[in-house]
Amino acid sequence: MSRGSFEEAAAVRSGGRRTRVCGQAAALLACLVNPVLALEPSKAITQYSHSVWQTDEGLPQNTVRAIAQTEDGYLWAGTEAGLVRFDGVRFRVYDRSSDPEVFDNHHIYCLVADPTGPLWIGTNGGGLVRLEDGEFQRIGEAEGLPVGRVTALALGHQNELWIGTYGGGLALLRNGRIDAVFDGQHGLSHPVIFDVAVDAAGTVWVATYGGGLHRLRDGRFESFGRDNGMASDHVWSVHPGREGDLWVGTDAGLHRLRDGKFEVFTTADGLPHDRILSVFEDRDGILWIGTYGGGLCRWIDGSVSSIGRGQGRWTSNNVWTLFEDREGTLWAGTLGGGLHQLKDGPFTTYSLAEGMSSEIVSSLFEDPSGDLWLTTRGGLHRFHDGSFEVSTTADGLASLSSWAVLRDRHGGLWVGHSGAGADYLLDGAWSQYTTRDGLADNTVFAFLEDHRGDFWIGTNAGLNRLREGRFESYTRRNGLAGDQIRALLEDHRQQLWIGTTRGLSRFDGHSFATYTTEEGLSANNVEFLFEASEETLWIATRGGGLNRWRDGELTSFTSRDGLLDDDVSSVVEDADGYLWLSTSRGIFRVAKAELEEFAAGRRERIGGVAYGRRDGLKNEICYGSSLATRDGRLWFTTLDGIAVVDPALVEHTPSPTVVVEQVTADGVVLPPHPQPLAPGVRNLEFRFTAPTLLVPGKIKLRYRLRGFDDEWRQADGRGATSYSNLASGEYTFEVTASDEIGRWTGEVTSYAFRVLPAFHQTMTFYLLCGLSVGLLAWGLHHVRVRRLSRKARELSRQVEQALVRLKILKGLLPICASCKKIRDDDGDWTELETYIDTHSEAQFSHGVCPDCIRKYREFSELVG
Repeated sequence: MSRGSFEEAAAVRSGGRRTRVCGQAAALLACLVNPVLALEPSKAITQYSHSVWQTDEGLPQNTVRAIAQTEDGYLWAGTEAGLVRFDGVRFRVYDRSSDPEVFDNHHIYCLVADPTGPLWIGTNGGGLVRLEDGEFQRIGEAEGLPVGRVTALALGHQNELWIGTYGGGLALLRNGRIDAVFDGQHGLSHPVIFDVAVDAAGTVWVATYGGGLHRLRDGRFESFGRDNGMASDHVWSVHPGREGDLWVGTDAGLHRLRDGKFEVFTTADGLPHDRILSVFEDRDGILWIGTYGGGLCRWIDGSVSSIGRGQGRWTSNNVWTLFEDREGTLWAGTLGGGLHQLKDGPFTTYSLAEGMSSEIVSSLFEDPSGDLWLTTRGGLHRFHDGSFEVSTTADGLASLSSWAVLRDRHGGLWVGHSGAGADYLLDGAWSQYTTRDGLADNTVFAFLEDHRGDFWIGTNAGLNRLREGRFESYTRRNGLAGDQIRALLEDHRQQLWIGTTRGLSRFDGHSFATYTTEEGLSANNVEFLFEASEETLWIATRGGGLNRWRDGELTSFTSRDGLLDDDVSSVVEDADGYLWLSTSRGIFRVAKAELEEFAAGRRERIGGVAYGRRDGLKNEICYGSSLATRDGRLWFTTLDGIAVVDPALVEHTPSPTVVVEQVTADGVVLPPHPQPLAPGVRNLEFRFTAPTLLVPGKIKLRYRLRGFDDEWRQADGRGATSYSNLASGEYTFEVTASDEIGRWTGEVTSYAFRVLPAFHQTMTFYLLCGLSVGLLAWGLHHVRVRRLSRKARELSRQVEQALVRLKILKGLLPICASCKKIRDDDGDWTELETYIDTHSEAQFSHGVCPDCIRKYREFSELVG
C-alpha cells in the first residue's frame, strides 16, 4: 500500500484502548468492586462467545476506528459516520445531524475516557471534542490545536492529555487548554502521528508513519527506526506491556523492545500477517494483535492463534482497534466489518474448528474411562484429553450418519445409524445388525441395557429386546403408544419407560401402560426421559414443554408458564438441584424448587436463565441429548457441535447500575440535575437503561414514581415510560435492575423533582380568593344593612304618621248633630266617611243594619 493511500486511510488508532495509568487504576477499582472477569486463556480463540454489530444492528457505518468506555458503563465507538454510544442493547448516534456545530466533521479517529469525568474525541478535521455531563465542547485551531485532524489520544500523569495529530505533531492539553506543541523543532522526524502511549514511568511514546518510533524526554524526542534494529519506520501502534516491555506494531511485523533492544516477530513466527495495526495486552497478560489482512490473533508465551473472515461470524480481516471493557470482554473495531465482541461465556463449544468432522451432533455417552462418545452426521467421535478421534466407514462403521451410542457391561460399543441398523464394536471387531437379523427397522434412535442385562433398541418402526442373541419386537399391536421410538429409560422400580412420537409407554415386564394427551401429557411427541434424584420422571416433549410424572400424576410446564420454549429435546440435573433443558432456542436452567412451587400453586410464573450465543453456544438450536459426566460438567448436543458447562463455575454478574438517560417535559429535554417543573406540564417522559456489555438482554428493569405509583412496574424493552397531567407536588422517579437470573438487588437510581403548582393552586390564590369572598360578603352585608335601615326609617315614619292619625281619631271630634259631618283642623266640614278615610287606614264597607231595614219596611208599608 502506498503512503498516499495510507494517508487517505489514516487514523487507525484508538487512544481509548490505552487509558494509561489512571485508566489502569480505574480498571483495577472496577475489578475490586465486580468479579474479576477475563477471557479464559485455556480456551481456543474460536471457543469464545462472539457477537458482532453492524449497520443492521444500529451502527451508522461499519468501520470502527476507536473504542472507549466511560465510568457509567457505556461503550463508545468512533466510526466514519459519527460517534456511537452503546449500552449493550441499543445504539445512540451523535453526528452532524444531531449536533452540527460540534460534529461538522463526524469522522471519528480516536477516543479516550478520563476516569475523572470527560470523554475525549478526536475527529478528522473537526479538532478535539470534550464530552462531560452531557455537554459537548469543541477545541480547535483557534484554541491552540496545531491542526484539526486528531489521530491519537493518551492520558498522562497529572491530568494531562497527549494529542497526536495528522501533520501537526504532538500537542499537550493541561488544565483544559493547549499547553504545548511538539514538532520537528523538538526532534519529531515526521508530523503524522498514528499512536501515542504513556508508560508506567510517565514516558511518552509516539508512533509515526514514516518516521519510526519516538520517545519524549525533557521536551526532546529520541527516535528509533531501522538504524536501531526495527524492521520498518512505518509504525501503526505502540503499547507498553505490564512487565516493562514495549510492543510496537509496524508494516513489517510485531516488535518488542526489551532492555533497549528490538525483537521482531513476523509470519515466520506464526503471525497471520506482518502488518500490525493494533496491539493490546489484557488483564491476564495475554497479548492481542490486530492485523491488516490477517484478522485477529492471540499471543500466549509465543504461541499464536488467530481468527479471521470466514471463521464463525468474523466479518473482516482488518482489525483497526482493540479494547478490553471493565467486565473483561474484548472488543475489536474493524475496517468495514463492524464492531466485534469476544467474551468468556459459561459454555465452551467444540465444533469443526476444534477437530470434529461434522458439527451436527445427535447423542452423547460417557464410558467408564471418562471418554466421551458422540454420534454425528460425519462419523463416530471419541473425545479424549481435549481432542477428537473420528471413526468413519473406512474404520468399519456401516454409516457416517448416526443417532445413538452406548457401551454395554461387556465393554462393547453400540452405534445406531440412520438407515443402516446398529453396529457393535467388541475387541476391535465390528458386527452389524439390521432388519435381516430381526431389527424392527434400520433407523435406530435409542439404546438401553436394563438391570437384567437385556439390551433394548428403539427404532423408527418399533422396540426391540435383545436377549440371549435373539431379537423380540414390540409395536403398537403389543400396546406401545407408537412405533417411532425416541427415548428409553429404566426407573428406580426397574420399570421400562418408552418415549414415542405418539405418546409415552410404561412396560412392567408383562404389559404396556400408555399415556397421551388424553391422560394429561402436554404433547404426544416425547423426545427425552430423565429420572431426577428424588425419583421423579421428567419428560421432554416437542411442542408441549416439560412434563413431570410423580406418584401416578402428570404435571406440565410450558412457555406460557415461563419456560424458554415448548420444544424441549433433553433434560439433565446438576448437583445443586437445577434442571437444564435443551430447547430449539437455547439452553434453559430452572430450579426444581421453582417447578414444585409452581405446580403447588405457590408461584404464578416459573423463573429461570436462558443461555444462547452470547454465553458460548455457537448455535442455539439444541436438538439431541444431554449428559452429566462424573466430573459434574454438563454436556449438550447442538446443531453446531457439543457445548459443555461447569455449573459450579457459573458466576452471576452483579446487576448493573441503572442510568436515567433523559427526562423530557412536553418534548423539552430537562437538565441532568433536577429543577422544579413549571405548572401545566402535560407529558413527562423518562428514558433509562442499565448498561452491561456482559449479559445484555438478560437484565430486567422496573420503575415507579413515588408520589404517584404505589407498586413497581415492569419496564418494557424500550426502557421508557411517561406520565400525563401530574398534579403539583414532590415526586421521585426510581429505577432498579435485576441480575441475569432475575434477582432484584435493591440498588435504586432516582430522579427527584417537583411540579410547581399553577397560580390557581397556590396559597396566594387561595388567600386572595378568601379575601375576595370576605369583601364580597362584607359588601353584600353592607348593602343589605343600608336597605334595612332605609326600610326601618320608612316604617318608623309610617308608624309615626299612623300614631298621629290614631291620636286624632282618639281626640274630641266636632260632629254635626244633624248631618253627622265632622269639622277638620282647617274648619272645613267633611263627610264622616271621607274624614276617616283621610285620617286613618280604615275603609268603609257599606251595608244596611237591621234597625234601618225594619224602619225601611215600615215606611214602605205606610207609603204603599
